[in-house]
Amino acid sequence: FPVTIGYRGGLKIQYSGIPTLELFGEISNLGGDFIFDASSGISSFRGFENLTLINGNLYFQSNNSSDITTIGLNNLKKIKGNLFIRMWNGSLNLSHLGSLEFIGGNLLTIGNMLNMAAFNGLTTLKGNLEIFRNNLLNSMDSFNNLDSISGVFIGECGFLVNVSGFSSLTHLGSLHLGKNPFLSDISAFNKNYIAIYSDIGEKIKIYENPFLSKCNAEVYRDWE
Repeated sequence: FPVTIGYRGGLKIQYSGIPTLELFGEISNLGGDFIFDASSGISSFRGFENLTLINGNLYFQSNNSSDITTIGLNNLKKIKGNLFIRMWNGSLNLSHLGSLEFIGGNLLTIGNMLNMAAFNGLTTLKGNLEIFRNNLLNSMDSFNNLDSISGVFIGECGFLVNVSGFSSLTHLGSLHLGKNPFLSDISAFNKNYIAIYSDIGEKIKIYENPFLSKCNAEVYRDWE
């Protein structure tokens, strides 16, 4: 499997089905980006259990139909850049990211993810939170230790019904919710305790969520 060490100061792996990368087992601090591209059928990968810090971005994507149940990043606490996860077909279990506390950029997920509650340990997110096309997400009771987020964007989640997490949130730059056909509860963003502080662009954009026209409309009517 192709491995590029020193790629922008970090590590790039184009994965071809080998489940363990023990060669990297002693790495605790990665100087640049960690790019992982799974291009063949796998269900897990291990070998980075001692990694606690990524000084760049973490990019993880899979373009095969396999469900990935294990990613060996159990002790990862800090990503100084962005966290980008894309699943083209299968799903990814996020439970092994439960130690993550800090993201210095954006958190973007595209595709089917399980166990979003793994992000309840996250205390700092410097950029936006963006969640798209997750058809395994029914209820979002997560991100409960974040008190400030630049923006929340949730779209095209086919079976998402309620967003009830974000219990510590007091400042939110912008909120975009679009094309979530069953979303009926956004009580997590109750205007009584969240200050919308951004003056740039569209602060609130809520569209094509048909159940929100009747349910919880009072939550956002006065924001716009």
